[in-house]
Amino acid sequence: AVGFASLMIFGGILAKSIHSSMQDPASWAAFAVKAREFSRVTEQAGAVLGLGVGLAMGQRWAPFEVHASWFRRLACWVLGCGCLGALYFSRKIGPADSEMIRAAVRSAGAGLSTGLMTCVVPWLCLRWKLAEPASPTSREQTFSCNAPAL
Repeated sequence: AVGFASLMIFGGILAKSIHSSMQDPASWAAFAVKAREFSRVTEQAGAVLGLGVGLAMGQRWAPFEVHASWFRRLACWVLGCGCLGALYFSRKIGPADSEMIRAAVRSAGAGLSTGLMTCVVPWLCLRWKLAEPASPTSREQTFSCNAPAL
């Protein structure tokens, strides 16, 4: 996750440096400013980083299965949506005059919210008895490289 997020950021830097001197067609004028914002690249890289780290941590410390009532499933869904709300509101903060600070804030917000969604929310669902711990056989099947025999 760290490597892929780093590649995304370096690819964004490379693309920005290559295209910074090019003139945009007149019909693109309304979209060109937003498309060249570096904070968009760092936000996506932060989300990838948070997702990868959160999934790894969640599989280690909070593997779960949801075989529960609809109320418990809905409660887990609401917790996950809270993290998505954090992602949305993290896009609104940061100074408008500094692109680098805005990019860092967006990256951190996206990484934190996806990490929360993939690690902390499953842990909370287990802790609050909204979900059940994954059985050892289901975890082995998840990580098995061998195809099942037919």
